[in-house]
Amino acid sequence: MSGTSNKSRATTMVVITAAVALAAYIFYSSTKVDKGDDSESENEDDVVESAQTALELPIMGEQTAPAGEEKAAIADHTAAEHKALFDNALSKADKLAKGQRYVQAAASYSEAISIVQSGAARFDAKTSSSHLLVLHNNRSAMCEKAGEEQFPQALQDIQQVLSLDNKHKKARARRARILEARGQLQEALVDYTIHFMLEQLDQSPTQAPASGAKVDELGKLIAVQNASQGPLRGREKSPLPTKSFCRKCVELFPSAALWSEKFKTSSPAEQIQIYDAAPPENNLAELMDAVTCAISHGAFHTAFKLLHKPAHVLPAQQPQMQPLLALQKRLIGMKNQLQRDMSGAVMCYKESLAFEPDSLESVLMLACRYVCSRE
Repeated sequence: MSGTSNKSRATTMVVITAAVALAAYIFYSSTKVDKGDDSESENEDDVVESAQTALELPIMGEQTAPAGEEKAAIADHTAAEHKALFDNALSKADKLAKGQRYVQAAASYSEAISIVQSGAARFDAKTSSSHLLVLHNNRSAMCEKAGEEQFPQALQDIQQVLSLDNKHKKARARRARILEARGQLQEALVDYTIHFMLEQLDQSPTQAPASGAKVDELGKLIAVQNASQGPLRGREKSPLPTKSFCRKCVELFPSAALWSEKFKTSSPAEQIQIYDAAPPENNLAELMDAVTCAISHGAFHTAFKLLHKPAHVLPAQQPQMQPLLALQKRLIGMKNQLQRDMSGAVMCYKESLAFEPDSLESVLMLACRYVCSRE
């Protein structure tokens, strides 16, 4: 999306996902598989403990090695054998991938996954998680390259990767490509937009994220599809949709996860009391806490009614309150969108950007204005 401003770029993007929801990063310092490559992995670097536990010959017939020591020696030997099998499976997968024998390479990654999952190689928990993340990611790459018949397995592997690292960019991009190839444009656009967001966070502002063009392209296609289903409502407002539908739409935005964490031990009634006790000439912060607390508890009717309550900011505090003013406009825009007042929603999202031009969430809410418009 080069050559356009942040605002114009914002108006062409169309979707973001459910709460980029705070899955813990998995650190791979102990892994032996190359995390940076989708199709290749390195051999085991750790020194495997030698399994040759030499048992002394018994001096007398009735003397034998203690049972516990014998079992430990056997276990060490078995673990070493399985680590060797693991290394061999990785090496075989690498060669098959380089030879473009993707189905066979996926099968070799499956062997390695089975060894890790069985526990026979006695990897510690951290190493096992690291191996599984990279192995599932590599197998998904092989399945994607193998073609449409292998897409279901690729999607299952990607889900495993994202369960371990919800911000895994390669998995997000791969799932977006597969979903697009299957014609699931809405779902593909979700992953493309998350990928766009992650790239935006990782890259310098002068670099255009690679997935930006895809967000534009699919956004336009979906807009055309929506238009073919009949026009969306303009200023005429509808009642709020069901609670589950509201939740699905609100949870597309990263802030929803933050609100859930912030207010997990607080109720909307408590936050409303705090708002009522706040000075009426400077109560925007308390009102936004009450609104977002209600949203986090699924009380959407309460939350959106609160948006009509008086909210003021002292002139001296106006500069530091810009993010809250932007949040207020975003939430009013979301309410309008859920009630199918699309022009009102767009106006609010643009006003939100005027308060906070660098707000990625405002950009994303503008981008998904065609989503959650039909129940």
